[in-house]
Amino acid sequence: MNRVADTAVIDAPPFDPALVACGHDAMDVWLIGWRCDQCGHLALGERRVCGLCGGRDGQRRRLGAEGELDTWTTVVRRERTYVVGYCYLGDGEDDRRVRVFGPVLVDTEDQLRRHARIRIDFVTSTLRGKKCVHHAIVPLTASEE
Repeated sequence: MNRVADTAVIDAPPFDPALVACGHDAMDVWLIGWRCDQCGHLALGERRVCGLCGGRDGQRRRLGAEGELDTWTTVVRRERTYVVGYCYLGDGEDDRRVRVFGPVLVDTEDQLRRHARIRIDFVTSTLRGKKCVHHAIVPLTASEE
């Protein structure tokens, strides 16, 4: 089960229901993947057509909560500075992975290294004027790896 960083998640809907799903327990939240029945391609989010082979049949998948950090950058804005990045996640069926973009929960880029193990947490934020749940990338500490 993925960790939820803010218990207020219980009362907030997913920011994008094509990417985030919730189980029967409101604290059980995960990223949605889709695997093509024809070629086995794994994609992030709900799909109707495979982007690789054009196949129209596939299965909704639960992406894993842990993966690997690929790359990141710091965004500097007048209001605040934050880090965003890409990580790779799989569904546990084979070694195929999807690239996932999201905020990285660190103070500075100095805390990151390429290929570091990460986990996906879910946080609540006010986005586009409404409170909702979305994913965030959290680097694992040495003791968690």
